[in-house]
This record gives sequence, structure tokens and C-alpha cells, in this order.
Amino acid sequence: MMLSLALGAVVLNAALAVTSRAFVAQGWLPSEAAGTGVGATRDFITLTQGTDSWMPMLRAIHIHEAGQPIYDTLFFAEKVKFQYPLTALLPVVGLRKVGVTDESFPGVARMASWLAVWATIGVSIAIYFTVRRRAQAAWGLPVGASPWGHPVGEAWMAALALGIAGLSFYPLVKGFALGQIQTFLTLFFAIACYCWLRGKERAAGALIGLMILVKPHYAFIGLWFALRKRFGALWAAVGVVGGGLAVAVAVFGWSAQIKYLDVIREASRGESYFSNLSFNGVANRLLGNGPNLSFDANAFAPYHPLVFATTVLSAVVLVGAALVFPRKPGQRWRAADFCAVTVAATAASPIAWEHHYGILFPVFAMVIAAHVERREITRILVAYTLVANAWTPFNVFSSIPAVNVLQSACLAGVVLTLVVLWRQRRQDEGPSFRDARGRHAV
Repeated sequence: MMLSLALGAVVLNAALAVTSRAFVAQGWLPSEAAGTGVGATRDFITLTQGTDSWMPMLRAIHIHEAGQPIYDTLFFAEKVKFQYPLTALLPVVGLRKVGVTDESFPGVARMASWLAVWATIGVSIAIYFTVRRRAQAAWGLPVGASPWGHPVGEAWMAALALGIAGLSFYPLVKGFALGQIQTFLTLFFAIACYCWLRGKERAAGALIGLMILVKPHYAFIGLWFALRKRFGALWAAVGVVGGGLAVAVAVFGWSAQIKYLDVIREASRGESYFSNLSFNGVANRLLGNGPNLSFDANAFAPYHPLVFATTVLSAVVLVGAALVFPRKPGQRWRAADFCAVTVAATAASPIAWEHHYGILFPVFAMVIAAHVERREITRILVAYTLVANAWTPFNVFSSIPAVNVLQSACLAGVVLTLVVLWRQRRQDEGPSFRDARGRHAV
């Protein structure tokens, strides 16, 4: 099944790419609005990368070294959308301390992020086999048999299938192609998910702490740790965040950290650009509140009260649901619950670019391995198809407000994935399986 899924994804990727290119040739789409999964995979294989994160980060360091305020200069004066907290710059500071020059930094970042994508795929394969073995044991299936009673084949076949799926998973390889720090956050989450499955909650918490240092909205996961009483993970995350913040204050000063609040306030207006796959993006596009097919590198979408209300309401619903569900005590704090709050925190942000959903690749590896009920498998496959592909052919509908919601097909897949995670291994679907400590694992 895994190999069929992977090959099907490749074929669909190719079909969407051909369609997008045909629309460009007909003049129906501008080339900048017709990016393809095939193109992103090609960029990854050939190590072709932009500098979406790297150059603004390097510029921020230069501004600091010149004795100027980073956010006032870079974000507000130069209109560069540098939206990271200063803790995200600490690895760059460290690299410069060990002799990495401005000229070599993009190359170092490119190779490191390339390896991070491969590592994410590798960890996702480990997640798949860990969950599959436990699912087979829980259902009394013999080793080597699939949940449907058919031969699984050799382990290398499933690993190959997951490798192909990873290379064609658009959000994952798109992050590399752009030159995005998100590739590292995706790896951190994949490792954290694997650690959670193995009962290593403190390690998972520390990795979430690293993610918070780059994207503060992941702090919702810390709240989830507290509500689920996973205090080992909570204090590990708090320790990492506290340590990182202390170092950032020592390097950049406290007033520079406070200025980040003004950046958050400005960025909260969101983006109308089609790659913003959040409810904020959907609302902006439905209302025609800003450019749809072209990226404005110097400004965010204009403030609109309906967009603001939609952004706040969607965030409350998504994060609130992730904190409340599932209701049954035995299902809370399991790996599916852990994944759900991470996905919800991502989608709840006003700006959720397509590459931010690279975190769903290890999530899909987990849920595909865990489920045995065919109707649930159908939901997973639909969600995977919606998330894994570049739906740029739908950009032809950008000027039709009621129809341009199709541009957000990926977001529909994200929501469906959350439904699957919240339904994961319900009591009426069969026995739950447990981790090495005898606790529910998925």
C-alpha cells in the first residue's frame, strides 16, 4: 500500500505540474503563481536553494554589529519581513564565532538544511515502523502481515516508499527550495514525535523549546504540556527557552527583545498571498484584501476587521479544540494528541506558509501505520493528497471570491488531519497499544 501511495503521489505531482505549466503557456497564470511540487523536488535533488531565511538573518547580524537597532532598521525602515525573535539568530552568531564567513554562510545553511530534510524522512520512517509494530501486536497480527491480512513485503520496500513520499511531499521540499529555517523546525518536531512515542518526554520537550525560540506561537504546546500534566516535558521546554532567551539578552540586549512585540503586532495582519494557507489567508483572499498571485515583500495585508475577527476566532477554535480533545483520559497526551496540538498551533497562526506544514510528513507516517479501519484510511489518504501537493492550478480562480477558496486545498487537508488525529484509536475502534512504559502510545 505504501509504495502505491508514494507512486500515486508522484503521478499526481507530475499531473499538477503539467497543468500549471499549461495554464502559464495559455496566459491564464503568471509564472510566479505556478510553482510545482516537481520543481521543488528538482531543486532539492540538485541542491538549488534560495535565501528566504538566510539573507535576512545575516542582514540582521550586520545591523547589530553596526550598533543599530535590528527591528527598527530591518523590519520597520528597510521593510524586510524579518519576523523571527532574536533567539533565532543565535545559531548564526555561533557560526560566525567559529569562522563561518558571510560568503560561506549560505552554502553551510544549504547543506545543513538539505541534510535536515533527509533526516526528517529517516526519522519519519522510524516512526512508521515503531507504530506499525505496536499496531500489529495490539491487533494480534503476525509479524510480516499488514493490518488487512496481506503480506507487507520486506522492510526496505516500505522504507523506499516513505523515501519517495518524502521527496514528493511539497511542504517538506519547498522549505528547502526557499532556503527556510523551517526545515530545521520540521526535523525538530519529527524527532520530538519519535521521542514522545518512545516515552522520552523530556527530550521531546527540549526540542519543542528549540522550536519556540524560532517560532513563539509553538508556546501553545507548552500550555498543552501543563494541561496534560507532562511536567517533565514542560520544564525541559521552559529550560531551553529560558536559556536561549538569556543568551539572546546577553548578546542583543533586553530592549531589542521587547521590540519584537511591535513586529508581532504588525505581522498579525497576515498575508493575502496564495501561499498563506491559514484562515487569515483565506479571509484576505475572499475579501480581495491585498495581492493574491504576487508576493508583496515590503508590506502585509491591510487591516480589515473581518479578517481580524476570522483570525482570532479560528485560532481560538483550533487551539481550544486541541487543548480540550480528546475528552477520554486514556487518550489524552498520547502521540496523536501531541501531534494535533502542534498542527493546530501551526494552522492558528495568521501566517502559515505551505512549507510550515512540512511537520505533517511524520504525522502521516504515524497515522498511516496506526490505522486498520478502511474508512479512516480513506480520510487519511484524502488529507495526505490535499497537503502533499502544490495546488497552483487553482490559482486561475484567484479573482473569483467565492471560488478562490479552492486555493486553500492544503488547509482543508490540514483540518481533516486534525479530525483524524482527534479520532485516533478511539475505544470503539479496537484496543489501544502502549509504549515501553505501558502507557498509550498513539
